[in-house]
Amino acid sequence: LEDEVRKRAEAVGIAPADDLAVMLDSGRVCLVIDGVERLANGRDAVADLLDQVTGNTSDTLVLVTSQASLPSFPADLHLRLRPLGHDAAAGLLLRVVEAAVHNAEAVARLLRFADGHPLTLRILSALIRHFGSAADAIARLDREGARAVAMPARSRHNARTSLELSLEVAFGDLDDRSRKLLWAVAMSPAGFRRDMHPLDALEIGESAEVAADLRS
Repeated sequence: LEDEVRKRAEAVGIAPADDLAVMLDSGRVCLVIDGVERLANGRDAVADLLDQVTGNTSDTLVLVTSQASLPSFPADLHLRLRPLGHDAAAGLLLRVVEAAVHNAEAVARLLRFADGHPLTLRILSALIRHFGSAADAIARLDREGARAVAMPARSRHNARTSLELSLEVAFGDLDDRSRKLLWAVAMSPAGFRRDMHPLDALEIGESAEVAADLRS
């Protein structure tokens, strides 16, 4: 981690330092640690690293994504992702398979099967595209059970299999007004407050409405 931070610091003109915390604070860094649950025997080490980084820095933001808990790491905020609601789940399932909507009963069964779980919905969407209809996907599930939606586990991960891809998909779904507001937020390293930023210049209309859409 120190080597990577040092390379990034040099690339943006920040003087490298021997101390990791000094380099992190100098660059106003957001440190993202993704997929902690994959480190079955290393979670304690990750928790120790997080404790060290947060304890020795004053201007560094640390974001941890994980399907496993880190009870020894006292985060300032825990954001638990809940299952998708019915409309959002249907939208994710059918976003690229609109023809499947003609079989409402089969689509309803698939939605009940997924129970709002985003990854399962994506897999079911792929099954519908592959087999040609929601009814055919249901038939395969009836024969194969959960094995029909099993995915081989990756032995190695890269940036295209996880967080970067998720962010790319999320950004692609934003409208122009939300993208403008997101740009304004990104240009505000000291924090963003609607009452302190001249949003009229962005020409986004009702800023509170756009902020609510962007947060969603």
